Order: sequence, then C-alpha cells, then structure tokens
Amino acid sequence: MFSHKPPPPPRRARLAYDPFRAPEDTPLPPSPPPPASAHVLGHLISYITVFQNAHPDWESAGELWIHTSAEALMEDYGAEGEGKKRNFGRPLPLFLESTRRNDNLEFAGWYQLDKLRVVPAESDELRELLHRKEAAQSYKGGRPAHLWAESFAQQWIKLRLTRSPPLSDHYARLEDPMKLRGGPQGEVQRYLLTIGGLEEEMTILEGETVTELAV
Repeated sequence: MFSHKPPPPPRRARLAYDPFRAPEDTPLPPSPPPPASAHVLGHLISYITVFQNAHPDWESAGELWIHTSAEALMEDYGAEGEGKKRNFGRPLPLFLESTRRNDNLEFAGWYQLDKLRVVPAESDELRELLHRKEAAQSYKGGRPAHLWAESFAQQWIKLRLTRSPPLSDHYARLEDPMKLRGGPQGEVQRYLLTIGGLEEEMTILEGETVTELAV
C-alpha cells in the first residue's frame, strides 16, 4: 500500500542501417534506469491475507506461519520483544480467501500482531509444521519435494494474532476498509497510521505527499 511502481525504462530509438558504420562509431545503448528506491514507509504492514488451508493453526489458535519478510518482522519485534514494534499492537485489516466463486477475498475484521516466535531452520518443530501444511493441502496444485526441502532450510516465524479492540486512545471505532479511498494521497494510508498511533510515520507521509504534489 505504501509502495510505488518504478517508472518504465526509456525506449531506445532504432538507428537506420548503415553498412559503412564501424563498430567504434556505433553508439552504446543507454544505461538502464536505477532501481526504484524503497518507500520510506515500506517497512509497515498494511493488511494481512490468509489463504485457505495455508495456516493450519489459524482458526484454532489465531496463528500464522510465515517465512516471507521474516527478517524484517523479527527486527521490528526484537529478540526479546523489546523492538520498535511498529507492526505490532495496532489494527490491521485481515482478508480471508473467499469460498464463493465470484469473490477472491473477504474482509474478516481488524486484527493485530501480538507475539512473534522464531522457528529455526531444519528443526523438529519446523519439520512438524511443514508436515501439517502438506497434510492440509496448503498448495492446491501440489508441491515438489525440492521446494519442501528449500522451505525446511529456511527460518520461519509464528505470529500470534488477536482481534483489535473496538476502541482505543487512537480511535473511537474501526471503519470498514473497503469503504475508504485509496491512491497515493488517499484515505487508507492516513487512516491506518492514525488508528495505529504512528504519529512519526504520519509526519513522514505528509512530507512525501507535499513533495509529490510539488514536483
């Protein structure tokens, strides 16, 4: 939600064929554009998506097992839970994969990340976790053995989620995110920062918006 797509690379004009042009006279192609820099708020989680059968302990324990972005979340949480926790303890919209044919995702409510626990690579706990994912048919089309081996060689984390309270010091109620407007200067970004009490990030977002409008 806080990311921006990089601009398309410039198109190089095709030179007319010249049989007398020497190789040293042929101009070099333009250098590719530099990669887009990470957004200043790219470290923040904007929403959570839970797909069917992907997290066997979701319904019973409110637990998600992930390895994507694990390092960033571990740094945010801290070794003993003493980190900045900019992604923890604040409301996040959670979407579930829909069981209805015409809908892809359904808004399931506001949740917050409460706890993080590391599951070491190649540990007995991770082996059991992956066996349970396989038994739950987490991957609809199946998954080859070498990909399971790659997953087993990676460090995973368990995230414990709870429902966000209906009110707090930062909001009197939680709105339906589907009714908020998006876009670079839309309501969604500001609303997420406001209800999360992220005043520093709000100042950064306002500064980015002013810069974009001035360009």
